[in-house]
Amino acid sequence: MHLVGYRSVVGSRGPAGAARFLVVMAALGALTIAGAQWVEATIELPLSIPISMVTNAAGTRLYVTDVNSDSSFVNVIDATTNTWLKKIPCGTSPSGLCFNTLGNKLYVVVPDGRITVIDAAADSVIKDISIGPYPGGLVYHEARNRLYCLSGGDNTIAVIDASADTIIRRIQLNYSGGYPYLNGAEDKLYVPDAFSFIEVIDCSADTITASITLPDVMGLGCLSPQRNRLYCTVGDSQLVVVDCSADTVLSGTVCVGLWPSAIGYNAGTDKVYCGAYAGQNVTIVDCATDSALATIPLPSMPWGICADPITGNAYCTSRQSDQVFILDGTGDSVLAVVDVGEVPGTAYWNPVRHRAYIANEWGRSISVLRDSPAGVEQTPNSERRTPNVQPTIVRCVLNLQSATCNLQSEVVLLDATGRKVLDLVPGLNDVSRLAPGVYFFVHSTIANRHSAVAKVIVTR
Repeated sequence: MHLVGYRSVVGSRGPAGAARFLVVMAALGALTIAGAQWVEATIELPLSIPISMVTNAAGTRLYVTDVNSDSSFVNVIDATTNTWLKKIPCGTSPSGLCFNTLGNKLYVVVPDGRITVIDAAADSVIKDISIGPYPGGLVYHEARNRLYCLSGGDNTIAVIDASADTIIRRIQLNYSGGYPYLNGAEDKLYVPDAFSFIEVIDCSADTITASITLPDVMGLGCLSPQRNRLYCTVGDSQLVVVDCSADTVLSGTVCVGLWPSAIGYNAGTDKVYCGAYAGQNVTIVDCATDSALATIPLPSMPWGICADPITGNAYCTSRQSDQVFILDGTGDSVLAVVDVGEVPGTAYWNPVRHRAYIANEWGRSISVLRDSPAGVEQTPNSERRTPNVQPTIVRCVLNLQSATCNLQSEVVLLDATGRKVLDLVPGLNDVSRLAPGVYFFVHSTIANRHSAVAKVIVTR
């Protein structure tokens, strides 16, 4: 890999041929990337209708739900060889998936009112957790080793101890809830309702602390850990921005096309991609200014979006054309169009193996897309300043200078979803277990929750 203009330190671990990490402190500018995409493999899933996907922490296993009404399985795929391994029996038409990185367990939401717990080491069911009627969105809070699951039957959020896999309390919502969004840096859970409110839960006490009023009913959302903002589609064509520090809606809206159907945050470019079902387009939003940069038309409705934070490219499925549009993260244009299986839906990014997985619903298969960049260049940007908080990394040890910390400050490392992966302390910090991807080095003070943010890019 060729880099120009980066202030970087390269570290290595183990003998020659072992994994090497390139760590880039980059509050520097946009990436100009040259590369080629192709379908690396097509994994057949006979008699399955694939929808939800998630990988284990190592990125070596891909788990795929089967929503065929006659089936009750989760498919297991070896992500290193792109081969189907087995089916794990669970309840009929399993929907949501969530992975416990600390306990190496997979959680499967089953519509009959339970969560099935799977031991990912043996890929076998070890327990069922009774949630109640109409279980919904499920998120894992690694810092607290808890799961939060919407229970639609009684309008509560079930709080689950992920060590014992038992419900420890229920948080009563004021209204009928939707999919919850976790902000690990703020230790908050955001739960939209069926009206035009978002209820904010303080995860330290598991209590509702605020209610945010939106201009219309919320549809989809994604979190920007770099900006500490939640981007929400509302109504039939608008995007609004929530400041997660103050839990308020920022002024102004962005028009994103008719009937938003997909949304995703690209940590590599600090942009939000929003697909519109009826508008048949993707709107690219610059998170620095919260304004639309470009609108890209598609031949049919967009449905799933994922992004590669290393190259900056985004992948968008187009259901009726059986294609994936690969969007250039720098030029905000179509980089390539790839034919995949019939009716592609969900798009999922494996940050460890650098692969995009496309669930072909009618094709009953998974397309594996690989991005092979030829090089990376740094485009200078004089308008963005590098924060004066820059640790050095040598041989997978991060040395945080004591001058950057004080008794009234906190320094943490967040992943691209906003989940805290490491509390940093003055001196040496072991970062050898970090998977490749984009991380955010956040220096906070009591007066300002995000006083300095720098981007850290880790590649093997």
